[in-house]
Amino acid sequence: VSVIFKPFEKPKIYNVFTPNGDGYNDYWEIPDLKYYISNELVVFDRWGRKVFEANNYSNNWDGGDLDDGVYYYILRCVGFWKEDVFRGSVTILGNSQ
Repeated sequence: VSVIFKPFEKPKIYNVFTPNGDGYNDYWEIPDLKYYISNELVVFDRWGRKVFEANNYSNNWDGGDLDDGVYYYILRCVGFWKEDVFRGSVTILGNSQ
């Protein structure tokens, strides 16, 4: 029996969400986190202040009471063979909080 193994590439990380309560894109989703053993997510505002932190993030951040704008993240993911670190930005639009 042969098994085809396809290595996992960089996870899909969406860079905008709209937590306005309409039921669409209300949470920041990173769907490929399920392929990692664990993860740690930290989000900062433009002044470098930590505004959100989660161990084993499960796509449940709605932006809290943050204003619309650009925020920066560091995502550490532990896989079976290595640890990956991703950095980038995420934009909140239409936050009704």
